[in-house]
Amino acid sequence: MMGDEISVRSNEKTRATVRDSTHSHGQVGLGCDWSGAEFANFSIKPK
Repeated sequence: MMGDEISVRSNEKTRATVRDSTHSHGQVGLGCDWSGAEFANFSIKPK
């Protein structure tokens, strides 16, 4: 997240970028459907 820009990166590639100025700070969460998921090397980094 940088300003109002939120980006998702996977394998060193940007997969999605959106702009949303609703919240300037706070907590982050990650979810999936009921089938479950595993995440390796997951991190949240300010830009």
